[in-house]
Amino acid sequence: MSVAFYDLVGNSDIDMLVGRGDSFSVFENNAGTYSFHSVLSDDNGEIRLNDPKPVFENLGGSIEKDLYVASSSYGQIHVFTNNSGSFVDNGRLEVDHVTLQTTNFAFSNINNDGSVDIIYSDGYDEHLFTAKNDGYGNFTENDTIKTSVGGVFMGNDFAYTFADNNNDGIDELYYSSSWGIDIFKSSIVTDIKEKNIVDVDFSKVYSYGNNITVELTDVKNANVEIYNVSGKMILNEKLLNNKTTFNGLEKGLYLVKVYSEKGINLAKVIVE
Repeated sequence: MSVAFYDLVGNSDIDMLVGRGDSFSVFENNAGTYSFHSVLSDDNGEIRLNDPKPVFENLGGSIEKDLYVASSSYGQIHVFTNNSGSFVDNGRLEVDHVTLQTTNFAFSNINNDGSVDIIYSDGYDEHLFTAKNDGYGNFTENDTIKTSVGGVFMGNDFAYTFADNNNDGIDELYYSSSWGIDIFKSSIVTDIKEKNIVDVDFSKVYSYGNNITVELTDVKNANVEIYNVSGKMILNEKLLNNKTTFNGLEKGLYLVKVYSEKGINLAKVIVE
């Protein structure tokens, strides 16, 4: 049995979808009390898939979340587009224009570019793979997930999910197996936290405490923009010195853009 939550009835409460056997049951949320509402259907009738694992997610920028279901009978992820609470069968999820073969998957903005990516296992060697979202729901194979010491995740009996439980704007990976539950920071955070400094081309960007410092290493004039994790620009300033420090920043991940006659440098820095 598997469970997912979304406003399926249209009452602004979070309802419960239960996948059991080869069908889905919708339980309506009435002030925290759930009662059976209906079976889940699409434009072809009742949705029936063996051992279904449902996930609601917005992968292509629409307002409503669509339904993605992995099924053991097909070994693929079925896509049901959400049209104001009515679901339409939209085929199978593809990576590099090929139907993705998996029954174990999760979604996360793993590379922190604002689009939700796919993390999945292939069912053969139990590696975890990532497929990058171009922002429109189109996916390309990216890489395997690695630990901070370079290993890959493996195991015969494992599950995983992503959540930002420390509110730093980046999802952590929660990975469970017969050995227990491990928590891993996203690779983008691991890289920054180990060095907390990005030195590229003509500028160096780093953070200590509640500030961000930008050093110009090979140019005299530049302009800097700093964005928070929500994508909001919080600073736009011309650099008058080779080294400039911006103080009083809240904790979190920031994107720093440095413009000069040589081009644009990008750096992601965590303020702690």
